[in-house]
Amino acid sequence: GEYMVSYQLVDAVGNMSDCNFMITVDGLPCGWVDNGGFGDCAGTNNSDFDLETETFSVTSNGCVPGHPFTTDNQAFINTQLCGDGYIKALVTDITNKGFGGISLRESQMAGAKKVELGTNRVSKILKALRVIDNYPAFPQEAISFDKFWLKIERSGNIFRASASTDDITYVPFIFQSIAMGECLQAGLWAYSTNEADEVTAIFNQVEVVESNNNLIELPSDLGVATSTSAFDVSLAPNPAREQIILSFEQLLDEEVSILIFDINGQIVQKVQFEKIVDLRQTIDIDQIPAGTYFVNIRTNLQQKTLKLIKQ
Repeated sequence: GEYMVSYQLVDAVGNMSDCNFMITVDGLPCGWVDNGGFGDCAGTNNSDFDLETETFSVTSNGCVPGHPFTTDNQAFINTQLCGDGYIKALVTDITNKGFGGISLRESQMAGAKKVELGTNRVSKILKALRVIDNYPAFPQEAISFDKFWLKIERSGNIFRASASTDDITYVPFIFQSIAMGECLQAGLWAYSTNEADEVTAIFNQVEVVESNNNLIELPSDLGVATSTSAFDVSLAPNPAREQIILSFEQLLDEEVSILIFDINGQIVQKVQFEKIVDLRQTIDIDQIPAGTYFVNIRTNLQQKTLKLIKQ
């Protein structure tokens, strides 16, 4: 759009002069990139930003995702999010039949790992995630009940996606651990459900916020070791109140670290053993509040993560 800019100039002796001129502002805000989209329809899409209303529009020129969802046919614009933080937006309109939403992606590759939340602005929420590059994203639909505020948060390798009617109370739709790099592509996307339709998603009050916390490297698949080998260990009781007992299948002649994380990926307790000389190790948890936690047991070459409910 075109905007009037006014300046008042004052010289060293106090003489003043007013200067008015028109400027044309076009394109996306600084830091945002339109890469034309992904998959078979890459390069055929467009986007815009209205400075006066601070509104984004992302247009899909017939981009339709295809089974088995190993690549992403969608229009996409993005900025960068490094470390912990979130992307949030209000989807105000979807033209024609399609979906629009937000995502955190590890890269701009069409089959990159991602967490994605969207809406058709009628009755549906769409959620999708890809935990391994070039694997299916397994999109799922749920009833939206007018939840058009969308938010995806990252804390370490823990990702949470939720939606709201009022930007106050958010209902969770995704909670997943995915091993991703430090800097992600935080973006807005749109796609069609019909190849003949051009679909535009309109976004308002878009926020991409970095919290600058250090990343916590949780395993990418909770409950399964992701390092060179795995060892057998179980946790009981679960739910627990004051103590948990870790039962190892074999003695270990090496240092073992026990890290307990909350659902935000923050360490709430850490215990270390020089070696495991007793197959049953008791850990006091009475000092942490009730809730859901993840217990990560690791050595230099082995690790395993177990879910814990503290009552």
